[in-house]
Amino acid sequence: MHLRLLAPVAVLALGGLALGGFDAEPVGEVVARAAALDHLGVTALLAPTRTTRAPVDVGGRLVDAYHVQVLAAAPAAAAQVCVEAATGRVVAVRRL
Repeated sequence: MHLRLLAPVAVLALGGLALGGFDAEPVGEVVARAAALDHLGVTALLAPTRTTRAPVDVGGRLVDAYHVQVLAAAPAAAAQVCVEAATGRVVAVRRL
């Protein structure tokens, strides 16, 4: 899956992608972090997670998402997990 990360700004059109704004009531960073760790099956971290929020291209549409960076000891993993802000659903994983 190809991820195209964009700055969180409002624009009208971009390369044929349908754009949406940030959700008024997102699930929050705590829920996004839990979804990311659960998706990867993480039981032990090597470092604290880092979370940012920016749109991500999912199937040709921009989705408001949390980007959770994970460096895990068990199982060993380095990844960026994109979690949809509106639902808490993992929409993309990029292994680092």
